[in-house]
Amino acid sequence: MQHYSVLDFILLPIYLLVILMAANIYARKKKEENPIYNYFMLGLLAKIVGGLGLAFVYTIYYPGGDTTEYFRNVIAVQRLAIIDFDSFWHVMTEPPTNSHLYYFNNETGYAVYSRDPKAWAVVKLAFFIVAASLQSFLVTTVLCATISFAGIWRLFKVFATEFPDLKKGNGYFIFIHSFCFLLGIRITERYFYIKCVRFFLFKFIQYIGS
Repeated sequence: MQHYSVLDFILLPIYLLVILMAANIYARKKKEENPIYNYFMLGLLAKIVGGLGLAFVYTIYYPGGDTTEYFRNVIAVQRLAIIDFDSFWHVMTEPPTNSHLYYFNNETGYAVYSRDPKAWAVVKLAFFIVAASLQSFLVTTVLCATISFAGIWRLFKVFATEFPDLKKGNGYFIFIHSFCFLLGIRITERYFYIKCVRFFLFKFIQYIGS
């Protein structure tokens, strides 16, 4: 499995344990104030399981795709930061051009998205998530799923507040949506677009409800 190393399978349970323990402590405290937090852990678990499932599909069943290519681009940029920080600074702060390709080589790996402004913006944003995962593809997936779930949960809270009679239905909604809405898990342009849409929808519903 070219996308994984032994480090992936060492780091994954550690990150999962920390995230789930922190989430459980948070949910328990919030349950005393608001019973809708009974759904919190179910939704988060579904999101993480769905994310890991999709990661295995894209790396085992399929030969790859945009998700793995974004990850490779981020790794190339991080290697460049270690080998030649000046070049790294240029590619991170200047608009993407064809000349960016010349900063990369066999030692760093090649960042093929460095010529595409939209794709390169995703690489820059994902840089920090991949760094936090210690360059683990599976841990990156878990972090993306967790961050994505935070936005879904805020939106769910608005629905539960505005439509209190549908709390149970909304609880099932958050569980199913977390598991099925897989576009919000992978490192792609859509991942960041969807997060922005959820944020603006959350603010809009908050505004009209106030």
